[in-house]
Amino acid sequence: MKKMFHLCISSSDEVMFRCQEDYLRAFNYFALASYSTGTLLLCDAIMSNHIHSCVISSRLEEMAAEFKYSYSRYFNSRYHRRGGLGEKKPFVLEVEGAHHILAALSYTLRNPYHHGIASTPFGYEHSSANIFFQKELGKFPLYCDSLPKSKYELLPSRASVPPHFKFDSRGMFTRESVMEVSQVELMYGSARNFLFYMNRLSGEKWECEQREDKGVISEVVKLESIERCSVNMDCGRMLANEKRRWDSQKVRDIELCEEIDNVLVPRCGRRSVYTLTASEKDKIANYLYARHISESQIKRCLCYSYGG
Repeated sequence: MKKMFHLCISSSDEVMFRCQEDYLRAFNYFALASYSTGTLLLCDAIMSNHIHSCVISSRLEEMAAEFKYSYSRYFNSRYHRRGGLGEKKPFVLEVEGAHHILAALSYTLRNPYHHGIASTPFGYEHSSANIFFQKELGKFPLYCDSLPKSKYELLPSRASVPPHFKFDSRGMFTRESVMEVSQVELMYGSARNFLFYMNRLSGEKWECEQREDKGVISEVVKLESIERCSVNMDCGRMLANEKRRWDSQKVRDIELCEEIDNVLVPRCGRRSVYTLTASEKDKIANYLYARHISESQIKRCLCYSYGG
């Protein structure tokens, strides 16, 4: 029997997506794994070291394993890495009840905003926040629905593409063709209600509403539960990001990773961040730390936790 879940596939403080192509491929692989296991995708947010998603499935573990296997093969080949990528088991939270469902959807879409890498849930490219209520909110797809130079370039070899999946001009499946857009819109009820939840401040009232769904819910959706997958979870700072002004000068993981991979690693004469020696990593880390990059971000992007 199919049930609704919040799913988080994460890495132990190691970046899983280092460049734009990684993010595009990740969504394509995620969509194909979902389709092959009969999983319905409701919403997603692909962060640098984890993926949040709300899904309806009866084969969730199989779906997550299929995605991890196919994406890990690509990632390991590209970056000369070995071994499994990410945690062995994904974080799964069963979701039921109207308020519980809305909270799970909303926290997933608000994840980039909580991590301080976007000023609003709509300001982050690699999530599905912008595909809902497009007509009512005057939104249009960011990338036109046209055939790329090679539409199969960002897919696994011998991939079987569902006929209703459409490609955008970059070679990624459009989220509109993959996600259950109408079902999510029905859950929110209206564009105004959707905007309310995208801007609503976290707090006890939201948690109490979830408990009212069926008397007592074993675990309400809140940052402490939704972000359990994160090794360096700082819920206090995430909650503060709801109120503070967004720092547009902050260096994002993808920007730092691209500098490491395209500039700093070649200077060391290496093929990948994963082939750096410990002393070479330390040298790069000291250089980045002198530029006021945080220690946690440096360790994440230099993959200090990788054991080989």
